[in-house]
Amino acid sequence: MALKTMFYPEIMFLETALKNYVLEVIIDKTKSRRFADVYAQVLVAHKAFPLGSRDYKKRIDKRMGVRNKVYNLIQRDYGKRFVVNHYYDKDQPLPIWAIFELMSIGEFGTFF
Repeated sequence: MALKTMFYPEIMFLETALKNYVLEVIIDKTKSRRFADVYAQVLVAHKAFPLGSRDYKKRIDKRMGVRNKVYNLIQRDYGKRFVVNHYYDKDQPLPIWAIFELMSIGEFGTFF
């Protein structure tokens, strides 16, 4: 436990730095803070492969998996996190930065 306590601040700093960097890249590419735009413009690796190929299917499965994980995060934290309630109760999409706040480092690692 002492080892975990010793490295916790550094791990949190690294997690924050990685998330902030990825957010900057995403927002610069999409010019948007909406996950729907990120999904449509950034998560498009499947387009590099022929339709119906095994690689195409793998990338589509990963893309849909990311979408499902994001929606599961939102569902998990609705009622528990103010930021989720704030946007959903106003019938507005949760910004990508807020979605990143919901992610653990492990969940973040599977985002792309």
